[in-house]
Amino acid sequence: MNPSSDSTSTTIPFAKPSLGREEEEAVIQVMRSGWLTSGEQCRLFEQEFSRFLENNPGETQSTAPLHTLSVNSATAGLHLAMDVLGVRPGDRVAMSPYTFVATAEVVRYMGGIPVFVDIEPGTFHLDPAALAEALDYWERQGSPIRGVIAVHISGCSWRMAELAGLCSSRGIWLVEDAAHSFPSRTSAGFHGTLGDIGVFSFYANKTITTGEGGMVVTRNATWAESMKRKRLHGISREVWNRYRDAGASWQYEVTDLGYKYNLTDLAAAMGRQQLLKAQGFLQARRAIARDYTRDFLGWDGIQIPPAGDPDSPGAPKPLESLAELPAFTGAGHAWHLYILQFPNSTIRDRVHRGLAAVGIGTSMHFIPLHRMPYYRELGWQEGAFPRAEYSADRGLSIPIYPDLPPESRNRVVDEIKKIFDTL
Repeated sequence: MNPSSDSTSTTIPFAKPSLGREEEEAVIQVMRSGWLTSGEQCRLFEQEFSRFLENNPGETQSTAPLHTLSVNSATAGLHLAMDVLGVRPGDRVAMSPYTFVATAEVVRYMGGIPVFVDIEPGTFHLDPAALAEALDYWERQGSPIRGVIAVHISGCSWRMAELAGLCSSRGIWLVEDAAHSFPSRTSAGFHGTLGDIGVFSFYANKTITTGEGGMVVTRNATWAESMKRKRLHGISREVWNRYRDAGASWQYEVTDLGYKYNLTDLAAAMGRQQLLKAQGFLQARRAIARDYTRDFLGWDGIQIPPAGDPDSPGAPKPLESLAELPAFTGAGHAWHLYILQFPNSTIRDRVHRGLAAVGIGTSMHFIPLHRMPYYRELGWQEGAFPRAEYSADRGLSIPIYPDLPPESRNRVVDEIKKIFDTL
């Protein structure tokens, strides 16, 4: 978007990828190479992504090597995680219902049962106290929870140290659905490296994008090797390794039941260029979040989002006054989403319609999964998770992306003010 052309008639999209000549040239080079599918670009992308996450290790970060696995979506990565962790029919996996459907459906792929646990008040994240109660309840029922998927909604983790400690004490695994949260971190390390397996998304609206794509990370070498085989039909040797030189053998074996989850070199080439820009993208998002926070803080009828994980450096709690704004860094938060909450769904819907009428895109995150027809059939009822329902009924995500011009950001705020003036 050209800032100089911004006006009240200009459309402001909800999300927009930040792509430049570097990505274009990288993709063209792959096209000219004649090798379009998984190959050298994927291998390099995995190596560079691993080095990025291993930079500046956290205070309690493991010294075991980090293994990375490129995939064609975060959903594929989560499915591979459930597979390698041995989720079987009837196994229970805990998660918040306040998430995108992929988090739960990968458990269903394996025949497992998602156990929804409410979010912590004032946040969009799994409540450790409620999780402990759920673990105790299902233990008493003789059907214990096998593991937990913690979703870093909007790019912010929440009480990860507490969640990790709880899972460790119960002898269950912890997977991070970090689809929203690259490249943010806590004092313990980058999101995605704090549990047993982490999964990132490179969908078109994420901090870095490959159009469609994702990355799985783990420090368990056995799991990593299994997932690498299963991402491409369970074949023991990947295509690139069989054809990269004249002396390579064409022989291979199918050792596992696998899937078709590999990333292409076209996508990986774009991802490598995006990775070089990741920190700049993050700083741009944090600057926009800070400006939104400054403008909305203290408004009667608007609740701003939490500024960061209590386990993170920087701003560990929601701000309560403008006096605290100079300390706002947004650290521990990727600001994939900036979710405002309104007094009720009627006002939220009026704001949504009012912004749409003047060409400003918004979105609603998330419809709790227990409200979806498929998951209602599993026995979940309206009212079962009141805090998730409260957030869903009042939340509205407004535009936030690196290329959002200051004039457009200001216009979003001004248009919301105009709508509030008519209430």
